[in-house]
Amino acid sequence: MKYDVTLKELFQASSSRLVQLLLGQTLEVIERLNIEFPEVSSRRADLVMRLSNGTIYHLELQSTDDEEMALRMLEYYYLIYKQYSQIPLQQVIYVGNKSFNSSSNISHPNLQFSYQLIDIRTFPADALLESDSLADNLLAILCHANNTHTVIAQILEKIAQLPRHDREDALTKLFILSGLRNFEPLILQELNSMSTSFDIRDNSFLFGIFQQGHLEGIQQGIQQGHQQGVQQGVQQGVQQGEATILQRQLERKFGVLPQSAIDKINSADAATLELWAVRIFDVNSLEELFQ
Repeated sequence: MKYDVTLKELFQASSSRLVQLLLGQTLEVIERLNIEFPEVSSRRADLVMRLSNGTIYHLELQSTDDEEMALRMLEYYYLIYKQYSQIPLQQVIYVGNKSFNSSSNISHPNLQFSYQLIDIRTFPADALLESDSLADNLLAILCHANNTHTVIAQILEKIAQLPRHDREDALTKLFILSGLRNFEPLILQELNSMSTSFDIRDNSFLFGIFQQGHLEGIQQGIQQGHQQGVQQGVQQGVQQGEATILQRQLERKFGVLPQSAIDKINSADAATLELWAVRIFDVNSLEELFQ
């Protein structure tokens, strides 16, 4: 999933504040353990840690409902126990926007197994905003908040204090996470109000998506208070970004593209662009791709 890399990086960098929220205890992480389990088929857990009370703690991150989650957790249970000879404490933290309906337990005649499922929205955003860890601060956007604008503003204020390179990286991560809550327009609104601290053109990720006319249209919508226009601008910007990426991929494979191919790419809808992006590795010509 497109959120996995950012989420895992932030959770791995997060301080013990998040672990304390998850466990409801004042335990500290004293060691991060090997998360790869060599088997016939490779298995890699998201996070495995040793806590200050000696417990092996296994945490998986999940952004979508998965009916096989309990089976996966059971497999990790066995692998962790086999490697460390300890019974792990297992949790899955759900960061998605829809409800998680799959069962968190297995009940068979000869097997009873369960893990603890936690929705990150049960945590108050303030608990992570108070942390000294920027990773915690960024993850606060996924938590419960009475005023989302205030949370975003506080996160952006923390990002604004960073050196330029770190600021660009943190802003990119924040925008990626915002897609889990459809908060992109809210972030753009706050960025516009903080124009003295941020310029979207300084961020290669955002500018790569919201280029040229789309960027100006989004900013104009923000200034005029047109929320629907902002959302439409975001969607158009993302689609334009996908078209640009596809064009670059095709140029690397086939060389300079004819104008007719560029026109097809720029006029295609999001579903078609996604289809072409998947097929690019299986075709030998532009004609075959566009069929």
